[in-house]
Amino acid sequence: MMLLLLQTKIILRTLFLSLYYKGLKNKKNSEEYLKYCFKKIICRTPKSEELKIINKNFSEKLIYFKQNPKNAKALFKQGEYPREELKSYEEFGALMESILLIYNMEEAIIRI
Repeated sequence: MMLLLLQTKIILRTLFLSLYYKGLKNKKNSEEYLKYCFKKIICRTPKSEELKIINKNFSEKLIYFKQNPKNAKALFKQGEYPREELKSYEEFGALMESILLIYNMEEAIIRI
């Protein structure tokens, strides 16, 4: 049941925004932020190979959202979580998709 819930974009967006507002403001770049999220979700430091995969996913999604900025803004507007306006909706979308990748790891599913 929980696995099914985690797959919905609205629930993931709310979880992500919570991490986003608590973490990204204190991090220097997206790589540091993704490492922070990995530790919060999986409860361990990511291996270098895992970080490469997550950062590659982030780069691919960032390119996609830069080509489709309306999709990034639509993703941001989902749900009811209070939010502030962002500098980059494209980065937000790419980070959210990368965090979805972390939540879909077997370790995250087993923890929940």
